[in-house]
Amino acid sequence: MLPRFEVKYIVSNLLLNKLREHIEPYTELDIHVEHKETHSYSVRSIYFDTPEFQYYIEKLEGIGDRQKLRFRAYHENTDESIGFLETKRKLSIPLVKFRAPFKNTDTKLIFSKSAPQNLILKNIPNFSDAEENAKLFFYYVHKLQLKPVALVVYEREPYFSKFDHSTRITFDKNLRCSAFPKLEDIYSDESLSQVLDDKFIIEVKYNNTFPFWLKPIISKYELRAVPASKYLMSVDRLDLINHCNKYATISYSRF
Repeated sequence: MLPRFEVKYIVSNLLLNKLREHIEPYTELDIHVEHKETHSYSVRSIYFDTPEFQYYIEKLEGIGDRQKLRFRAYHENTDESIGFLETKRKLSIPLVKFRAPFKNTDTKLIFSKSAPQNLILKNIPNFSDAEENAKLFFYYVHKLQLKPVALVVYEREPYFSKFDHSTRITFDKNLRCSAFPKLEDIYSDESLSQVLDDKFIIEVKYNNTFPFWLKPIISKYELRAVPASKYLMSVDRLDLINHCNKYATISYSRF
């Protein structure tokens, strides 16, 4: 699995159309959204953390080697919907993601079975290590007593570079969240709080070098790369950790 590099920018919604126009000559829409009027799809993630919010604190302190675990789903909720167990590791700068797909209808089972890897979907291209990835995910869930902390939802507008299809640029809009979700809440829109008022997040992911054509655009609008963790921003928005003492945490969960 190739390591990935990731750069993020928090941008005013007023620049959304202008930035679309600027990147249009160099990119093409993801084929999965070409037919959609909004050119976007929903991304829904339940983030896990320890009772002491270890993952939150490691990200806040900028620890070089760290990880995060989440249950992710997309689009609408149907009997054919697929969810993903994801373990995302940051090794100083590169990112490595370990994913395991399963049917969303098996969500409760996969989190309660003694051998959850048996529910992982097999023979899917690009997921040859899915069973091992599931074992890795649940190893950390049980070892660190991880619990669902935040449901994070946003609309993603995805583009690929015409010059290098491994380079992906996304506009992540309407970021919102809720606290201590149940696993079945992955598709719930109830009680979601807005995280970024009048702003969206640009993410640039690439394997080798930052796209050369994007640099003048970033410079033109004086965009600054920031560590825009959607999980961190959601925890802060929900006030899950005492603002006077980041290390004073709570361990309530409905897992």
